[in-house]
Amino acid sequence: MLVYCSRRVLAEIGRQLGGETCPNGLGIQALTYIYRFSICLAILAAILVASVAGSPVVLGVLADAGSSYAAYRLAQHFNNQADVKDYNPASALHWYEVAAESGNLDALYEIGMLHFSAAVKNHSYKKAYDSFRQGAEAGHVGAAHNLAIFYEFGLGVEQDLFAAERWFQKTIALGNRETEHNLVLLYVNHPKDFQADKVEKAFMELRKQADAGDPSAVMTLALALIEGEWIEQNEEKGLALLHKATETIPDFAFLMIGDYYLNRNNGAPDYAKAMKYFEKSVESGGVVANYELGKMFEHGLGVERNYFKAARLYKASIEGKYFPGLISLGLLYCDGNGVERDYHEANRLFRRAKELDLPGGAASVGWMLINGFGVPENKEAGLRMIKEAADNEDYFGTYYFAKLLEEGVLVPQDHEQAVELYIVSAEKENQHAIAALKRLGIQQ
Repeated sequence: MLVYCSRRVLAEIGRQLGGETCPNGLGIQALTYIYRFSICLAILAAILVASVAGSPVVLGVLADAGSSYAAYRLAQHFNNQADVKDYNPASALHWYEVAAESGNLDALYEIGMLHFSAAVKNHSYKKAYDSFRQGAEAGHVGAAHNLAIFYEFGLGVEQDLFAAERWFQKTIALGNRETEHNLVLLYVNHPKDFQADKVEKAFMELRKQADAGDPSAVMTLALALIEGEWIEQNEEKGLALLHKATETIPDFAFLMIGDYYLNRNNGAPDYAKAMKYFEKSVESGGVVANYELGKMFEHGLGVERNYFKAARLYKASIEGKYFPGLISLGLLYCDGNGVERDYHEANRLFRRAKELDLPGGAASVGWMLINGFGVPENKEAGLRMIKEAADNEDYFGTYYFAKLLEEGVLVPQDHEQAVELYIVSAEKENQHAIAALKRLGIQQ
């Protein structure tokens, strides 16, 4: 702690205290007094700092004065979900950004997490990716780990499995041993993209982890047995493992069991069982199952068609931050099914899906442009967006373009190509495409 006094003031203190003086007029006794007084002030200041360090008011003052540490601490204060009174993700994002500008790597990581978890308005996988990449390149372990995941699943960036592998390896080299499990899953889930020896070694490690009871490993092995992609198919054994996993991760395990009965089950859907397990997933706190139940009610899969329930379930999935429901709910608003027709709301939902780079987002925006639904008609731009999505085998891009080909709207009529695109879309479980194939009398 720096204590500054002018020579005149020090001399005056010396005269009042008396005693010997130094050449500058300050008494030795005064020097001792000032030294002890300064120590007391330092201790008092330390006590005050410790007592108010967590105060958002004090942190705000220090942050405004340029303290990166205070800005980060203030952001942490607003990002504490347990503090119902002060929890404010928007304020947290602002102060994280202030701290990040001064090179705070933890702040960069937290910015990425706020966008990734959809905790802030206008959240974006692209913004999350940018933050994680910047933090990872500067050596932040958590950012490097998440960057690898973004590359693996193509979140905010084009999918790049080799970049994912590279960043998983860098994260491990930085000392995070837990990332080794993610690297194993990368090889196991993409066996055709990596060398056979890596996949074989990963599979052996996965079995060890599954035998040790690791929930993620059990789930991965179960789904592999059901799919039979890199291991001999055994649906019965895979299903048994999924049931075992309900003891540790019930929401996700019940979801996967429901998905099995809806989309696999040896090609014979069991809608009653699918609904049963989706409901169990919701009861266990799962969010995705709301979306799956919404599809069942919207399309009348094993249950009487009920658009009102479908809309309610899609909204629940979106509120739970599972966003594919944006497309499904947008279509209900566009058609006026289960909700009052509202092109403005439909466009808002489709645009949000597009901003999040969700499959179907750009294509749905294009469909609204072609038809002039709630927006100025722009057939050229709309067709371009749909065609680009279809070329990338987007499950709604292929569906919309198939409709245009079937009807000969904006493109030459081509029934054969329309059927091919409906099949591509249906294989990605687009119920609208599946219905179109049934209408045309085509069995998959």
